[in-house]
Amino acid sequence: MGDSVTGALLSIARQYARTGDRSSAFTLYPLYLSKRPDDAVARYEYRSLQRGKPEFANPQEWIDASRKSIAQNQVEKRLQNASGLQRITECEAILLGNPYHMVALEAIAKEAGQRNFHDLVISIYEDLVGLTGGEQNPLRQLGLAYFAAQRNEKALTTLKEFQKRYGHDDQQIEQLVSKELPSRIAAAEKSGIRNRLKDADRAAQLEEAEKMNWKRRDDADMKIVELRGKFEDAGSSEDDRCRAANELIKILVSRNALADAAQFAGAAAEVSGSHDFRKLAAKLKV
Repeated sequence: MGDSVTGALLSIARQYARTGDRSSAFTLYPLYLSKRPDDAVARYEYRSLQRGKPEFANPQEWIDASRKSIAQNQVEKRLQNASGLQRITECEAILLGNPYHMVALEAIAKEAGQRNFHDLVISIYEDLVGLTGGEQNPLRQLGLAYFAAQRNEKALTTLKEFQKRYGHDDQQIEQLVSKELPSRIAAAEKSGIRNRLKDADRAAQLEEAEKMNWKRRDDADMKIVELRGKFEDAGSSEDDRCRAANELIKILVSRNALADAAQFAGAAAEVSGSHDFRKLAAKLKV
């Protein structure tokens, strides 16, 4: 599959995700990632879509479940006969049932690290640090991932934070913080590489901004589910159902999902008998 076709897969998957067609997005993201397994941003987007499902509304519950021995055994069993990139694919299958599965995420990071997919390793450990509030192993691994990717200043900051929280007994980290990383940074300053390092950090900031955009879209997706439920609840009052429909229509219009907005305007007109909703439905269909 050529690069242009592969890129088109991702564009279409993102379009489906933005318009709320999660089923189609769930079909295309794995297909794209099978061609570009190192794409950290796309893999984070796919995981965010999974986490947006109503059944995963309580992340801590799923994080705790993934720490149990049965979860460890689940990963070991899936990976027993897998090798290479198939190990990542097997872990992604586990994440479909629990997108907060800590062991599966770490297994992906391990395989990605062996293939020098540095951005993917960093993305996963940034995620795990956020989910756990900076627990010892995720924070340590994040610092080492920055180090492996030559993001030296980020590595130094992260590993200093690790030492602040968990002490200086880790000799490998002490060596990096006290000697190797300062030496790398000093050498970079002397050779004029600092600007390129700043560019790498700017790229990382852009990636973080993209993640935040996806979180906002996920929040909006959850709001759509909530409003749809309120509108379809026959036990709710007519006013409540109409208010839910009105708010839902606004969100859909903002996403340029005009056909869906027209459909809900028409349904709201049937519920309320409102001419305003009928006019709006007709206008949106044009």
